[in-house]
Amino acid sequence: IQRLTTELGLNLAGVELVLRLEDELRRAQAQIDALQKQMQAEVRNVHKHYRRDLVVYREERHPERQ
Repeated sequence: IQRLTTELGLNLAGVELVLRLEDELRRAQAQIDALQKQMQAEVRNVHKHYRRDLVVYREERHPERQ
């Protein structure tokens, strides 16, 4: 608080706003981190369900058209 008031010249209302915004920012970052972890888990889950079968590819030869 002292740094905000003396070095930055904020009044107490400004300090309160800065502290509230810092807290909001921390909560938002925590939510982003949680969502990123959830997304990564979902991506891993989707990858587990990919079919990994081999498919034989045969090129069909069509008679040439005249």
